[in-house]
Amino acid sequence: MTSVGERAVGGLGDVNDETGGGLDNKAVVKRPENGGVGHETGGANHEAGGSAARPESHRRRGRRPGNSPSRQRILDAACEEFSSHGYRGTTIKGVAAAAGVDAKLVKYYYTDKETLFMAAASDLFRSQEFFNLLHENKHDHTMDSTGSRLVYAFLMQAVDPRRRLLLGLLKDLGANEEFRNFYVRFLKNEIVNSIQPPIDDRHAAERLGLVFSQIIGLVSSWHLIEIPALRRHTVLEMAKIVGPVIDHYLYDDLPFDE
Repeated sequence: MTSVGERAVGGLGDVNDETGGGLDNKAVVKRPENGGVGHETGGANHEAGGSAARPESHRRRGRRPGNSPSRQRILDAACEEFSSHGYRGTTIKGVAAAAGVDAKLVKYYYTDKETLFMAAASDLFRSQEFFNLLHENKHDHTMDSTGSRLVYAFLMQAVDPRRRLLLGLLKDLGANEEFRNFYVRFLKNEIVNSIQPPIDDRHAAERLGLVFSQIIGLVSSWHLIEIPALRRHTVLEMAKIVGPVIDHYLYDDLPFDE
């Protein structure tokens, strides 16, 4: 069996958002670069047989195709709203107001709240920041394991005030069965690709369930409940303490069939 010290963490793979982009350990999906706001050009449109500019009210309206700064503003605002108010407390109108756009534009890009939430949550793990966190301590042999790096990345994401969406998710985790099922699906779809070596036995679902319960419990205890005994330790120390437990759940023999 591969020892804990030999388990290297891979990158995020096939993280799909509404554009179908992905991130693996060889390439990082970059955010759309902020370009200029897509206003209509002010050039004059000439009528046949004349040179007078077409009146302002007759100009062609609408958004240019392609990426828009408004779309990224909406996604950033959604992350903030979900982080502050949780899933239930966030509304399309609230996100639109925070982004400084009309609610119809939010629905144009993301259809409904669940789609917007999934895009915002995916953005958390698709980001280069999360990818870098998984590999930040690769020269520290005590962090050379899947478990330690996963714990470190999750705790650091929650520490960063710009990216506290994870805490927003936890606020509503026990609210209703529908949301719990949605959250579990999200974790399975988005996080499983960061686990290398992959889990290839018939108890993979149970192993992942144990991993997610450990990470969710730790992040909640650290950032929401703020248990003093845990807060005394740094993020790096907690990753080294809890990481081996994650590795045990992922790869060691467990008495599932006993």
